[in-house]
Amino acid sequence: MDTSDTRNDAMRHIMWNVLLAKRYFTLSSKRSNRTDFARRVTDANEECGNNPIDTKEMDYHNNAIGRDVYWDNTGHKEAFGIKYAVKEASTATYVNDALDRVNNKSCYIVKTHKDKTYPENQLPKNTRKSAAQIREKIRQISDEKVVYIKGPIANSLNLNETQLGQLTPSNLVHVNTSKCESENIPQPWFEETIKIYPRGIATIHRHLRKYYDPKSGKIVIPIIKHRLCAKHRLIKVKCFKL
Repeated sequence: MDTSDTRNDAMRHIMWNVLLAKRYFTLSSKRSNRTDFARRVTDANEECGNNPIDTKEMDYHNNAIGRDVYWDNTGHKEAFGIKYAVKEASTATYVNDALDRVNNKSCYIVKTHKDKTYPENQLPKNTRKSAAQIREKIRQISDEKVVYIKGPIANSLNLNETQLGQLTPSNLVHVNTSKCESENIPQPWFEETIKIYPRGIATIHRHLRKYYDPKSGKIVIPIIKHRLCAKHRLIKVKCFKL
């Protein structure tokens, strides 16, 4: 399976830079010597490769974030006020920081329209952006945000229209209700109830037992439907750019 340009690819580039810096042998106590080594190696890889310009820009961007992950989690060892060595964190610490950035502080730049997936379906139909356009959008993204240009979007609902109608309020923690509130709608969903009269409790599928009401002998299943304003949802601490 090709995972190039996805958030998995972004994670690889971040950790590649972390490990290059972490495993670079030097007697210097400067973190910059290690991150400079990682930059030279990864820049050379992009310059000598034949990736499209948008893929290269994405890699440059995420490589720099990888060096930030190393820098932010690496300190110094001191004796009598003198720094004599770097104090590196465990590899797990770097991995956890990288994962948090990829999953929670990343930006997906949508390149191609797709009818049935979100947020690709927000692009006009038959739209496919050029590599040059994507490169310019990547350059506009904050240096602190991981970038990727092939979905699915990190931790997103990523559902088609049918599946959207099956979500529960607990799934919608990332819904922006400001549009709904401006239309005097208190929440972007409403509930309906389907009542089923079974022949007996023994016939009820085990997954439906929690909905069984022994007093009425009915199965009451809540069905969540969405108002139109639900389409205005935003991904919390993530973003996508069209």
